[in-house]
Amino acid sequence: MEELADGYSFSFPGDAEWANKLVGFVNSERVCCPFFVFELVFAPDLGPILLRVRGAEGVKKFIEEELAHSGQKGSTIFLR
Repeated sequence: MEELADGYSFSFPGDAEWANKLVGFVNSERVCCPFFVFELVFAPDLGPILLRVRGAEGVKKFIEEELAHSGQKGSTIFLR
């Protein structure tokens, strides 16, 4: 997990299974959390996939509270 000015970046394995999980996650979260900006970055040679979750003021705090509430760290919060 990497902190960004307006959100967080999470790193996942670069295989097809993770790619499908992440696209599914983004599709479902866009409905319930329209205030997020999602970016998926696929590194070359099947390297890691980065999920960046960003947004306007308050989004970063929202993510931090979700992480604290779940008792989880990093990217696992997004794929529970």
